[in-house]
Amino acid sequence: MSLAECPEWTTLEELTLAEAWGDARLRVLGRSPHGEHQIIKRGSISVVWRQQTETGQDVFLKVVPPLFAPEPPLTEWLSRRWPANVPPVLATDRHRRWMLTRVAVAQRLSPLYHAGSYRRIFGIGTAAVAEFAQVLPWLLGLLIETSPR
Repeated sequence: MSLAECPEWTTLEELTLAEAWGDARLRVLGRSPHGEHQIIKRGSISVVWRQQTETGQDVFLKVVPPLFAPEPPLTEWLSRRWPANVPPVLATDRHRRWMLTRVAVAQRLSPLYHAGSYRRIFGIGTAAVAEFAQVLPWLLGLLIETSPR
């Protein structure tokens, strides 16, 4: 990525550090990076890379601007609470707003679209909304605590 392609909210130095951090975290997890980092998204709310690993499982590395600092810890919580619906978070750096996740598998979602599943989807959605309402005070505290001042 060149300086001209770098989103306004970050620097080339930060993105280079994020790549190195992601590679180091993969090695700690026993998943050595393989090949080049592939930027799949860069914009006003994130920069996302896809990275192949020697194990064959690709991962995403995501960097978000200060406004979205709560996203990595929130995604981490959601992935623990609903592991079938949210890709596992492998590592986060909350201070620097970086997150490493497994790549979402589209096939997981396909059964939701089969005929007769709407009742099940609605039930899951209702339960999720009810549970989310219970953790909302904690989430708001997290947002206030991690927001830039």
